[in-house]
Amino acid sequence: MVAMLTTYSLMSFLISLIELPIIQAFFSAFVDTTLLVTLAFISLWINDTPERRLQTITALAGAGSLLQLVAWPILFWLSSAGEVDNSTLLFIPRWALLLLVLWNILVIAHILRHALSVSLPITFGISVLYMYFAIRIANILFIAAR
Repeated sequence: MVAMLTTYSLMSFLISLIELPIIQAFFSAFVDTTLLVTLAFISLWINDTPERRLQTITALAGAGSLLQLVAWPILFWLSSAGEVDNSTLLFIPRWALLLLVLWNILVIAHILRHALSVSLPITFGISVLYMYFAIRIANILFIAAR
């Protein structure tokens, strides 16, 4: 679990460095990792299955690390495009990023489905809410601070 959380934090830090200064990128990675662990703790606490913490956090962090690895070049491509907002070339990374976010939601839902032993629609809803709040918190903390 520690190795996966470290990898997840490192990948989150590298992704954050694309848009943020180093100190904010470090804080962003810390917040991202904390939100992921909080999702697991709260979900398992509500379902009264704390014995699955190690497996759930390891799975969420490991899968998240792989998805961040795939997202890194896409986000780098989008950030390096800069002022060319209407370029048809940006169509590809924008759709790729959207598909990756949807894939991430489904992966989180699948992991939570097994961890909580509930149906996929319930965990899909939890995953969408998690993603929404994670993006909102990131926007409040880092985009508004610029």
